[in-house]
Amino acid sequence: MLGSLFVILFFAVVGLVLFLQKDDGYDERQTVIMDRGGRYGLLTVLLLNAVFYIFSVFDSFPELSVRFTSTMSIWSGILVASLYAIWNHAYFSLKSEKTNGFAVVMLIMGIPNLLIGIVDLLGLWGGSPDLTKGVSFLIFGISCFCIALTIILRNHLDSNEEGDL
Repeated sequence: MLGSLFVILFFAVVGLVLFLQKDDGYDERQTVIMDRGGRYGLLTVLLLNAVFYIFSVFDSFPELSVRFTSTMSIWSGILVASLYAIWNHAYFSLKSEKTNGFAVVMLIMGIPNLLIGIVDLLGLWGGSPDLTKGVSFLIFGISCFCIALTIILRNHLDSNEEGDL
């Protein structure tokens, strides 16, 4: 239930940011980079699905739920596409001056998901350890942290380049 609330909150924040954006301001280069990132994300999804299928053939490997494998492959594809676009200056509009606010939102969303994932993996609240839920929360939390840290690092590198001129 709590995880669903975080996912709904995430999509509400992303939707609000997209809704409040008046002009996208993306140039052709950014569109090409976003398309390439989407292809890399799709390849990641296909590769993970193939890996999960190969694992399902072996009897010695623990059986993974469909929900877990779907979550892993979809989030990994989104993460690859997002990080590629952010790193190549294509994720935010050219008119976006401050992207650190989005990085802070991603950090704030990542912290509770990491904590919930650790609690579920270790069964700290009196329940039995739940591998599927724990890893799903951890993947979302790690994804938020990766996106936030990529934005912060990219902004830091860009500010250093501007200072060298």
